[in-house]
This record gives sequence, structure tokens and C-alpha cells, in this order.
Amino acid sequence: MLVIFDLDDTLIHEGFEDPFERLMCAEAEDILKYLKHKGHTLAIASHNLKAKELAKQYNIHFYFDIILGECPPCYTKMPLINKILGLTLMEKKDVVFFDDLVEMASDTKRNGIATKLVDYTKGVTMNDVIFMNL
Repeated sequence: MLVIFDLDDTLIHEGFEDPFERLMCAEAEDILKYLKHKGHTLAIASHNLKAKELAKQYNIHFYFDIILGECPPCYTKMPLINKILGLTLMEKKDVVFFDDLVEMASDTKRNGIATKLVDYTKGVTMNDVIFMNL
């Protein structure tokens, strides 16, 4: 299974009071360890151009097979997800995607990707992972 995460407010909080403050989402690292231990391929699809830098800063980069931080010309994650699919040679049916934005989650669902909308105040949780049968 290919598990793709958004970065901001899914794995790392952008900071609610100070826009420059960043905090790891409470359950993120445990979830990444769990999924990697189960043999899943992990990726980040973020519109944050500093995604690789932030993953290194928070010492989670080594969990990921692919980290994409790009801003495609359209406001959707599908170009990034399609790029990851091409790099992994996996199909849409083999993907689970986690994001905190309704627009992104709706678009990926419409495009045939199993998607879980996460609560941006918590980030991804183990309950989200269990809900997606991972």
C-alpha cells in the first residue's frame, strides 16, 4: 500500500498563534513508525516548497520513500499524487491519502483515491489510520 500524507497540519502543525511556530502533530511519528513497520510505502505530497527541509528538521524524512513539495498550476494534490504514482509504479487503488483540507480530500476522492480528511487541529491520528484499514 502507498500511503501519502499532506504535510502542513497533517503531520506538522503550522502554528496557531505564531505563524512561524511549527510543532509535530501529536501522533505523527508513532503513525509513521507503525506504517513503515507494516511495510507500506510512504510519501508526502505538499504544496509547501520546504517540505523536504521540514521533514529533515523534524527528523521524519527517513520514513518517506518520496517527498514532494511543489506548487502545481492548479490548486489540487492530484498532479503530485500522479507523479508519486509514476515514481512508485503503483495504481490509484493501492493509495490512501491523508489531508486536512476539505477541497483536497474531495478532489482526491473524486479522482478515485481512498482519502481521509483529518482534523487540522490534531493532524493525523491513529484512529484515522485504523479507519482506513491500514
